[in-house]
Amino acid sequence: MNRSVEKILSTIAVCVDAGFVIFLGVFALIINVNLREGTSVVPQGELPMIFSIFLHLLWLPAVMYLLSFVLGLIGVLKLKVNSKLAGILFISASCITGMFVFTGLGIHTLLYIIAGIMCFVRKPKDQITV
Repeated sequence: MNRSVEKILSTIAVCVDAGFVIFLGVFALIINVNLREGTSVVPQGELPMIFSIFLHLLWLPAVMYLLSFVLGLIGVLKLKVNSKLAGILFISASCITGMFVFTGLGIHTLLYIIAGIMCFVRKPKDQITV
């Protein structure tokens, strides 16, 4: 069966996940390097402590996007062989980053959900032999 729609949707979602992982990783590394060198313009007091907590929490979305990326990539590779497994992987990838739907950064989550549902719902057409 031709699963090109699922493949296109999930490939776009995997690319978005990869972009977010790269962006968040580079952003966190740049800020960590600036804080360690002391080139930050953050004033003294309680604000650096709050800023440090924010930086430690910045890795959480990066790890979540990385897990979603890995599950989505495996789902894309397994799509032709086993569409049910690919659907499970797409739905689980969307569950991992599902909280980002409410922040406006969740387009890939919706794409994974649509691709996962299509993997379960679409059935091969029956061949009529004469």
